[in-house]
Amino acid sequence: MGSGVGAVLSQHGVRVLTWLEGRGARTRERAQQAGMMEVKDLQTLVGEAQVVLSIVPPAVAPAIAEQLASAIRTARADVLVADCNAIAPGTVRRIASVLTSAGARFADAGIIGPPPTRPGNRFFTSGPGAQELAQLRDNGLDVRVLEGDVGQASALKMCYAALTKGLQALGTELQVAARLLGVDDTLREQQAQDMKLILDYLERAIPTMIPKAYRWVGEMEEIARCFEEVGLPGATFDGFAEVYRRVTEADDAPVPEVLDRVADTALLHRHVKLFNEGVRSGNFEPMLSQFSDDADLVFEGVPVGPFHGRSAILDAYRQQPPDDEIDLLEVRPHATEIEADYAWRRDGGQRAGRMIVEPAARQIKRLVVTFE
Repeated sequence: MGSGVGAVLSQHGVRVLTWLEGRGARTRERAQQAGMMEVKDLQTLVGEAQVVLSIVPPAVAPAIAEQLASAIRTARADVLVADCNAIAPGTVRRIASVLTSAGARFADAGIIGPPPTRPGNRFFTSGPGAQELAQLRDNGLDVRVLEGDVGQASALKMCYAALTKGLQALGTELQVAARLLGVDDTLREQQAQDMKLILDYLERAIPTMIPKAYRWVGEMEEIARCFEEVGLPGATFDGFAEVYRRVTEADDAPVPEVLDRVADTALLHRHVKLFNEGVRSGNFEPMLSQFSDDADLVFEGVPVGPFHGRSAILDAYRQQPPDDEIDLLEVRPHATEIEADYAWRRDGGQRAGRMIVEPAARQIKRLVVTFE
């Protein structure tokens, strides 16, 4: 989105600056292609710019605002800052307070639609700096002013994205669930019969969602906060954030492969859930229901096992039951296995080793647990 905005402004004669510290080669390439000029630091950016547009992943928007505020104080800059990120009204109000206390003017902005290099892009803005930001209409952007203070534009963006990106998360999750439950082909037939328009939308949208999923984790969390701010449940969107997190872990691959990897990852998450329930109850039979009859359990770093077959694995847990629950840390799905770091709960998140699951037919064919 940022490079698209920069490209349109540059094409309309605006000198567009950007700060790319810590960003990769691909980001720098996009910025260069958009006609943007890189500056060495934020102090230079806020000192030379008349308007700063913050367009970053939602999860880092508050931290970027703090950095901008520090730079504005140092440079004693006279600048309008527009936060254009997909964040909750409460979040944008806190950001506005940080920036205005540093001496900046502020506008709340929410971007709806594709990048402005394609038809349909709209900037909605509210707050004391809205009319000033609206001057960018003369430079190729469709900027629309909303009545009201800071938070109105972000509220509109949250409610809009709750449907568009929420629907994509729901569609992804139900496709994975159908795979796990063995009804995916029948489900698709019924959807094609009764809700073809929605199915067509998902088939267009999900492939383009995958490389952007990492940005949408924070956006779903912000939508959850937005709804909670007005007394509505946000848990649905926290769940969608986890869906996008798992899509991100599955990497940028063709849709069927991503869905399969997310399904395999669900197998690992369910294993951990049932393991922890077994620790609490002493009953590990539900956990073993996920293992194939000829599964292997291998421990590395401790003189235990290996164990072959579901019955032998269950006997091992009955004879030497673990006494602590585990938490998954980083999960790394691969083509044929799922690898994850784990921690014992009593150790407060300190990495203990790896779990490597080899799935087959939606069951655990082989589990390797390392103690490092």
